[in-house]
Amino acid sequence: MDFLDHALPCRAENPELFFPVGTGRPAARQVEQAKAVCRRCPVTAACLDWAVRSGEVGVWGATTDDERRRSRPRTPCRPAAQRSPQQARRAAAVACVRQGTQRVVVAEQYGVSPRTLQRWLAAASA
Repeated sequence: MDFLDHALPCRAENPELFFPVGTGRPAARQVEQAKAVCRRCPVTAACLDWAVRSGEVGVWGATTDDERRRSRPRTPCRPAAQRSPQQARRAAAVACVRQGTQRVVVAEQYGVSPRTLQRWLAAASA
């Protein structure tokens, strides 16, 4: 994962920030603080893509593991391990849009046309 080799905003933070414990108010505040760091990052989409593909826990790409799990395309009885790289890429792109990243930016980062991204979003909502 070469994007972690760069001087990114998350590298200057305590790693514990990105792995909140619990679901109460302190954990929710910690999640929001971690997401704020992620939103300043130039590689949020790549980070999110990696987290979706690897099944990471914690805050990655300005999303929690619960948010990433909910944004996955619904495929009947197909475990994540059997997902193709293309399906994981689509899920990551859709998650980026759902977290608020502009569609034009996501399309460019994933190397697809805005129309293709729109089709991925429609398929994920169906």
